[in-house]
Order: sequence, then structure tokens, then C-alpha cells
Amino acid sequence: MFLLEGFGDAREVAVAGTFNSFSRKSFLLKKVDDKWMGEAEVEPGDLSYVFVVDNRIIKDPKNPKTVTTNGNENSYLFVK
Repeated sequence: MFLLEGFGDAREVAVAGTFNSFSRKSFLLKKVDDKWMGEAEVEPGDLSYVFVVDNRIIKDPKNPKTVTTNGNENSYLFVK
């Protein structure tokens, strides 16, 4: 489950990561009140990702873990 809070004025929010080859448009989140959320099926293991808010890339503000992927610093999760 991906959740981004605090971007209630955004027009579009997506998640780009290793699970979708960092595609900026293939996994759009749904807006619920002032939160953006979506659930993705991902393979177990290392996962790096970023949020794409109105075409601007940001790391997950609620996840302090990061990893450098292809020269970019991204948010990091280990999926069991």
C-alpha cells in the first residue's frame, strides 16, 4: 500500500519504482480526501520508489530509508 499525505492540491500522483521500471504514469494513485493511496502487487525483495506529484519527483516523506538507484536517491523498502 502506498500512501502520500499533504498534497491535497495535486492534480495527479503516481508511484514510480523498480516494480514498474520507474514509469511515471503506469501506477497512478487515487485521491481520498487530502490523501493519495494505491495498492500494488510487488515481488518480495528490495524495492526502491519515488512519488511523482504533478510530474515532480519526491521521496516518500514518511520513509527515512533511501537507496541510490541509477544515480538517483530513492525511497527504499524491503518487501517480505
